[in-house]
Amino acid sequence: IVPSRLPLSTADLLVGLLIAGWLLGFVLRPFLSRTNALPGPLDREDAHVPPYLVAAMCFLLTMMLLSMIGALSRTLSLKEMVKWVEVMVVLLLAGQYIRTRRQVWTLVVIICVAALSQAFLGYAQNFLDLGPSSFIRANSLRVYGSFDQPNPYAGYIDIALTITLSLTLLTRNLTTRILSALATGLLGYAFYLSQSNGAQIALAAAVFFIVTVGFPRLRPVMWLGLIALLALFGAYLLDKLPSALLKPILKLLKLIGFVPIS
Repeated sequence: IVPSRLPLSTADLLVGLLIAGWLLGFVLRPFLSRTNALPGPLDREDAHVPPYLVAAMCFLLTMMLLSMIGALSRTLSLKEMVKWVEVMVVLLLAGQYIRTRRQVWTLVVIICVAALSQAFLGYAQNFLDLGPSSFIRANSLRVYGSFDQPNPYAGYIDIALTITLSLTLLTRNLTTRILSALATGLLGYAFYLSQSNGAQIALAAAVFFIVTVGFPRLRPVMWLGLIALLALFGAYLLDKLPSALLKPILKLLKLIGFVPIS
């Protein structure tokens, strides 16, 4: 692996510092008494990460590792896998340092502000038509922010969008709900401009989860809808759906009906 082909970013350095600080805690902690310990890197708790989330991340990393066998570029595949390993590290380690409600809200605000900056960059790209012709779909430019690709850009916007959408639907504070709704609108339009089918599916899954958990009375309806969707998917695999019914659904999902410009 040539270092110039896998350059380090600020995120890589921050994750590296997180790992170093976590390891140093084990070295320094025996030299500090519990009564005189100062808040900071040593002021952490045991991780309380849901087991199913850890299992899902391990499954994802395993599938990514297996997919590298047939990848066109193993260097690029390794680069993407490193990113998700860093997500796993942050998931397991960073949560140990978040101890108060104020810290959680600070993190939420930082995530949303960062995503909004990317959204406004996407607006500028759309308004000024700043992008290669390969990003044009249906006479509209797919915005890409600073990610150089629409799909990872949409995935990044998706993370903050699920947070603001959850706050809009579930919070009881009126000010928070208004600000979250405004952020949801701004992020949602940037998300739409990316025209990422994969991110749209991910957002649909996130909305299903938010509604199912946040609105218990709607759970029976949501589960019935999921069963119906799985039944349609099974009928599609068995080739039992007529093309007259299948094609409108595929067009709605933007899986057919467009020719990307290369």
